[in-house]
Amino acid sequence: MIGVFLALAAWLIAALVFVPVAVFFIEVIVSLLPGKQLSKTGTLPSFVAIIPAHNEGRNIIPTLKDLKASLWEEARILVVADNCTDDTAQIVGDEGVEVVVRDDPERRGKGYALQFAIDQLRTAPPQVVAFFDADCLVPKEAPARLADLALGYKRPVQSQYLMQPPLNPDARTAIAGFAWLLMNKIRMRGLSRIANVTRFTGVGMAAPWQAVEGFRFGSGAITEDHALTFALAERKQAPIFDLQTIVESRFPDKDDDSDIQRARWEHGSIGVIRKLAGPGLLKGVLTGNGQLIAVALDGLVPPLFVLAGLIFAASLVTTVAALMGIGGPLVAVLSSGVLFGVAGFAAWIRYGQEVAPPKMLAGIIPFLLQKKRIYGQQGRQSAQSWKRTGRDGE
Repeated sequence: MIGVFLALAAWLIAALVFVPVAVFFIEVIVSLLPGKQLSKTGTLPSFVAIIPAHNEGRNIIPTLKDLKASLWEEARILVVADNCTDDTAQIVGDEGVEVVVRDDPERRGKGYALQFAIDQLRTAPPQVVAFFDADCLVPKEAPARLADLALGYKRPVQSQYLMQPPLNPDARTAIAGFAWLLMNKIRMRGLSRIANVTRFTGVGMAAPWQAVEGFRFGSGAITEDHALTFALAERKQAPIFDLQTIVESRFPDKDDDSDIQRARWEHGSIGVIRKLAGPGLLKGVLTGNGQLIAVALDGLVPPLFVLAGLIFAASLVTTVAALMGIGGPLVAVLSSGVLFGVAGFAAWIRYGQEVAPPKMLAGIIPFLLQKKRIYGQQGRQSAQSWKRTGRDGE
């Protein structure tokens, strides 16, 4: 009986590691294959670009200028000055951009600001809404292309959302840039080609009004982007990925701000596995919803640092089982390690050398050491609630 229990436990551990590794491997390998670009229809719908802004007075002007230069007759910008203590609202108004002020200190966070904007638009809704951050860089052609695709495909459309390094990046930041590229370009590209779905990254997505009008953004959770992805997938309206459109922000230039930001991302991703991905996968299987199954499998992949740690821990446990004559689970775990390494190396060879050239690879050591702060008490506390990340020069 003990042997049977040990065998079941070892195989369960091996499966819990193998499944997310297999998803990661398949996404990366498929991303290397050629694929089709989305096709525009040439339509310019009525459109509102929503920007939530908390104390962004000194940072928002470049984003507003980018968007103003790209608008057409039936397009406009709506800024939500959310719980601001600076002159954000005045600066936005001086730029000739529509701004609404929201004061609700008890309910802080990007989701509440987005919900406020959606509620403001209900009396005269546009055909398409889009979401941008107050500090992002928006190419001139991006809003029109995203709006056209959203209306033409009748699905939300997510652009590539990438992070520029600081002006003088160190090796650790280069590795962080490659990790971001893995998450927001390579894996999303693979997922899109496998299932024609992708994740909402919080920035650079346009959606038909009907897709988002009924969604409640205001929860204050740090996983709101994932929650919207799963909610849309349940309605079989998961976002599609537009590889051609790139919207960018910049990594914080201070270590403390960088740690806060990454703690929010990584702890949020771990929470997604328990709160959204697991239940979503079960629901997708029971209802035959392929979109929900795809985004759930993608959501099962934890941050790669955590995944590598799970492979190592599982190898120790399954080695004990192998010494007792149960060798299959150890083979599965070692195979997971090989797939993990092959996928990471292939992604770096194909996409990562520009972001993290060979001379920067030594940065993986301080990058890993940084994880102590991210997964320690400070990082866990930072991930409990939304906190604005400092911008360059602040």
